[in-house]
Amino acid sequence: YTKDALAGFTKILEEVEVEMDDDFTSYKGLPAKRAEIWGTVDEQRVFYHLMTLESDKEYLQLCAWTLERRYEAYGDTVRALVASLKPL
Repeated sequence: YTKDALAGFTKILEEVEVEMDDDFTSYKGLPAKRAEIWGTVDEQRVFYHLMTLESDKEYLQLCAWTLERRYEAYGDTVRALVASLKPL
């Protein structure tokens, strides 16, 4: 599922860079993957923080983003936002 989620970003972004967190394998007891994605859309550089989770019944995707120029100010907030969500 993570591959499919990342493929969606490569369709909408140009100059895509993906950094997978290979040490991150679980979140709140569920198998998980985490990635940071940089790219360009409409001539704007953007940063996405993506987490995918697998439950017994479904796959979940948690994502937040900010403009690259605001990354220094909001990068940690974007990560914290994704980390604060709780699967039901």
